[in-house]
Amino acid sequence: VIVPRMENRDEWGKALVTLSIGVLEGFSRKELRKVLKAEGIEVCSEWGSIVLLEKVLRARGVMDTDSKLVALRELNDGRRFSGVHVRGSDAKAYLRATLNAHGSHQKHFEHLCTELAKELTLIEDHLVQTENSASNN
Repeated sequence: VIVPRMENRDEWGKALVTLSIGVLEGFSRKELRKVLKAEGIEVCSEWGSIVLLEKVLRARGVMDTDSKLVALRELNDGRRFSGVHVRGSDAKAYLRATLNAHGSHQKHFEHLCTELAKELTLIEDHLVQTENSASNN
């Protein structure tokens, strides 16, 4: 991951897209659906990887029903609203909110990476549980 060092919206947007490709597209929805079915949970074909991951963590008792994977959702929003050619009120609101919360694109990106690392560790810890259980049967 390359942290954007210049206060350039386009560089920041490209860095978010690159990060999201590595993180969000790295999950297999097919495998996550299998985990949920093994847990006895109905699965909707429309659910994306973030919703599937949240459902797995809820099934494992790690998250309550109101909790969300905030960093993964933030990264997904970043991919949608920070791109070079993205315009409109949602994109402006996203940009304004990130700058208000963090002061700069670089600080936002660094904060997001820190929070993603925590969530990915949580996910890994509880998906490994599934693999270990399956291999013991």
